[in-house]
Amino acid sequence: MSCQLIEGVSMKRLKFVPEGSRILQGFEMVDWCESCQISAASDKTPKQIAAIAFALPPWFALLMRLRHWVVRPLGLKTDGGTELLFPIIEESANEIVMGMTDRHLDFRVSVLKDAENSCAYLTTVVHKHNNLGTVYFFFIRPFHVLTSPSLYKRAES
Repeated sequence: MSCQLIEGVSMKRLKFVPEGSRILQGFEMVDWCESCQISAASDKTPKQIAAIAFALPPWFALLMRLRHWVVRPLGLKTDGGTELLFPIIEESANEIVMGMTDRHLDFRVSVLKDAENSCAYLTTVVHKHNNLGTVYFFFIRPFHVLTSPSLYKRAES
């Protein structure tokens, strides 16, 4: 596991779910997983880290509106989340799990705080249900890759 420097963010990109995370609760299998370890201020809760990471710039809000317009005719969910962009599924003192379950795919996003090591893990997992999920994720994944470094950078602030 090597440390990379992405836009000034010292982070470790992981291919597994961090130990102790509840992000997989209810998942029988995962088709895609990305997790990044970042440094985290000891005084911030997982919810506060998530709120900082997901404070969306106007251009991203525009992308989300475009996404809702495109997928609405397909019968996919277009409802927004909470102040954290995605609905909260589970929250504890050291982790917040957000995400959605839909007919094409399920996804979860987690912020797991490791106060002992002054770091946090931002993890995303996806399970595709059908061909629509595969096609949808094919188009969404590049946006995830494009926007993730800026989310990680903000989360370290």
